[in-house]
Amino acid sequence: MLNDVGKRRGRRMVLGHRVPVSLKECRNVGCDVARWARAGYADYLSPMDFLETDLSIRAEEFVAATKGTPCRVHPSPQRWLDFTSDRSQTIHMDSLDKFRATAHNYYTWGAHGGSTFNIYNWKADRQAYYTQVIAILSDAKLATAGPRHYMYGPMCRLYTDGPRYQKLEFPAHNIGKPQRYRFRMADGRNGESMQGTLRFRLYDATPRDEFTVALNGTQIEKGKIRVEQQPDGKKVDKRFTWRPGLRVEISLSDCPPFRGDNTLDVT
Repeated sequence: MLNDVGKRRGRRMVLGHRVPVSLKECRNVGCDVARWARAGYADYLSPMDFLETDLSIRAEEFVAATKGTPCRVHPSPQRWLDFTSDRSQTIHMDSLDKFRATAHNYYTWGAHGGSTFNIYNWKADRQAYYTQVIAILSDAKLATAGPRHYMYGPMCRLYTDGPRYQKLEFPAHNIGKPQRYRFRMADGRNGESMQGTLRFRLYDATPRDEFTVALNGTQIEKGKIRVEQQPDGKKVDKRFTWRPGLRVEISLSDCPPFRGDNTLDVT
């Protein structure tokens, strides 16, 4: 039908599909995207979460599944990093640094470009900002033309896929056992040194709690870990408040080598 309409209009019409973020999740909901591409039913695929930005989308899975076809892969971020029913805990994609990091991950693992969805706040004071966002998603060089801020949430997605739903919890039976968080980061994937900070929060923890941190299986020296208590939480802006707990910071230069797909163990 699109070909017929395109002939009448004198232009080619394309068909794209927004799909879950992994081939397994696509199959779970009945979407055989590889077959669509081979049959010519997909000009592009946009793997995405359905209210959240996922930096760990497996773009390479979709590139491999559509190899030998004209189908392109354009992952999509959202306006939010981690969307919750409690709007005070919703993290917004509110800086170009976050979009650069997201786009760098997509391009590094084979995506042909990015796409947009739910980016609709085109008020006059935001037009210039979102124009830059779209440019970054469209150009791998722009994705690395400034600082990158990789930010990860627990990813409470509509279609969960086992271990990719991550939320570290520390009830009594987990004491002394490492709890593992997995995250994908294009920068540092070859073990090169970096400038910046690794930061996370331990909600509801106090200075009486003792913990160790390991990156990719190597424990980080206690003296290189900075801890700040925030007993009353921290108001970030009118939309978001961190819960009470400990803010943990480690200089990237003090971290063991990163390797693309990383693990952070907290015990």
